[in-house]
Amino acid sequence: MGLGGLITAAALLPNLLLAFFKAKGGPPAQTTEKDWRTVLIEGLERAGQAGCFIVPFFYSIQVESGLERASLAALALLLIFYYAGWARFFAGGREFALLYQPILGIPIPMAAAPVLYFLSAAVLLHSWLLAGAAILLAVGHLTVSWTVATRIKVNQAGART
Repeated sequence: MGLGGLITAAALLPNLLLAFFKAKGGPPAQTTEKDWRTVLIEGLERAGQAGCFIVPFFYSIQVESGLERASLAALALLLIFYYAGWARFFAGGREFALLYQPILGIPIPMAAAPVLYFLSAAVLLHSWLLAGAAILLAVGHLTVSWTVATRIKVNQAGART
């Protein structure tokens, strides 16, 4: 096994803080029963997460080519961006809705950053398997997060009226 597991560890680190410091509030209640599409999307999200978290452990990080250096730079920038989102969440009182608010005009940044992070990791590790897992993660995680963000906006708009 190589050092690729560091990629997973770096991405999961802020999530571990949630075990000790719970979010305040939570996702707005779903108004309808889950249909087969919702179950499928959530299944794709879980499969993508599992792949993205496990696959890097079986690879070594090698930075020799220009493409590998660019991928490593992208990884670092995306991780900094992701950590900034987590910092905003913790500094903002751990309000659940902060995980779904835009940063720098990017909608659902806390879902987009890890997807792009693992796609960059797939390039760095030369792993088609990780790329496939990241694509599954993209389809599932971005869809689920967009749905939650939309429900939050609807609830916040309803609370203001």
